[in-house]
Amino acid sequence: MLNFPENSKRWAIYNTVATALETDPALQGVPVERNPTAALRVDPGECRLIVRWNGDTLSATKGQREQRRFRLVVGAVANTGPTSDRDADALHEAAAALVRRLWPTLSGIAANLRPTEQDVTPDLENVLIEGALVLSGWDVEYERPLVWPCPR
Repeated sequence: MLNFPENSKRWAIYNTVATALETDPALQGVPVERNPTAALRVDPGECRLIVRWNGDTLSATKGQREQRRFRLVVGAVANTGPTSDRDADALHEAAAALVRRLWPTLSGIAANLRPTEQDVTPDLENVLIEGALVLSGWDVEYERPLVWPCPR
């Protein structure tokens, strides 16, 4: 097993959100898929949550600090027959409310953390599902110390 001293701020944010989704009683034990890489099978009558990170971009450098923008996606999938759209939307609302409640906790992870929900959509490229899907994209701006010179 690899043993490095620490993970990135990106990982800490992602893992905090995913773990909260996995353990929050209000989400009634709905399984969470972390960064799915294959078609997501959701059996009839079941629901799933998806949490995935879609990039971390350097937006500026000021002195010895980098300003970065991390893209986090949270999705709800429901395969509940004729109520799939309604159920996916309701599950998504519950998950998004939890994510919003996490922001004070996340502010301890990185300096000047500024999260904003950017969009909500019923689609995500490269994630195939059976049922209905509702996703929200969150941009999380944060700062981290600049490491210079880069280690070789």
